[in-house]
Amino acid sequence: MLVALLLALAQSPQPTAPTPPPPPPSSTPGPEVAPVPPPPPPSAAEPGPQARSLYGLAITGVVVTYAGWLSSIIGWFASIDCHDRGFFDFKCSSSSAWLLFPIFGPWLALLTGGAKGDWVAGSVALGAIQLVGIASMIAGFVIKVPVPAEPVALGIVPTGNGLALSGRF
Repeated sequence: MLVALLLALAQSPQPTAPTPPPPPPSSTPGPEVAPVPPPPPPSAAEPGPQARSLYGLAITGVVVTYAGWLSSIIGWFASIDCHDRGFFDFKCSSSSAWLLFPIFGPWLALLTGGAKGDWVAGSVALGAIQLVGIASMIAGFVIKVPVPAEPVALGIVPTGNGLALSGRF
């Protein structure tokens, strides 16, 4: 019986001892590489690229819109036509008074039928001029362009054969 017990123990799986962890790396002298820290996140204090509005385009739009509106007012006064049919019998007519209003005035004059005859083409032209002016004014304020870090320097230099253009961009 003892032999059978020994054979049973020999055939049964034996518990294994846990394997030890690997040894730490040797401390032999040599170049040590330090890990590179990640870059810091951009802060709100750091300014981004500079941008500016197109003020020249905006000013041009204001001037064009104002010139179109002033032309509408002058056109309305020029369209006044009075006929004298006798003592205290005046009949005056003019183009639509909508021309006195900026931007939408010429278009409202066309829609209401106030612009008749020769004034149809004039109202279309005045309305188009005012719309182009207001569109360029809005675009000048809305569109942002980057400002160069260094200013652009241009120069004209005389040479033996004429002129040369030099610059820094």
